[in-house]
Amino acid sequence: MKVEIQIPSSLSEITLEQYQKFTKINTDENQDSTFLMHKTVELFCNLNLKDIAKIKFIYVQEILNDILKMISNNPHN
Repeated sequence: MKVEIQIPSSLSEITLEQYQKFTKINTDENQDSTFLMHKTVELFCNLNLKDIAKIKFIYVQEILNDILKMISNNPHN
């Protein structure tokens, strides 16, 4: 089964609701956890956790890194 992944390429593609959900789960306790990685990809790429589980871990890490890089480059932080 192939899964089409839509990774946001700019902050304009991220909704306020998605970002607010991310900030709720992005806690000190969840830092560097698989849970945070999967939930972040789920939120910003509009995927189900079941689909994310089918993706190779290295690819999930790459997607997460792309998303976090984009968020951290936000000039309004």
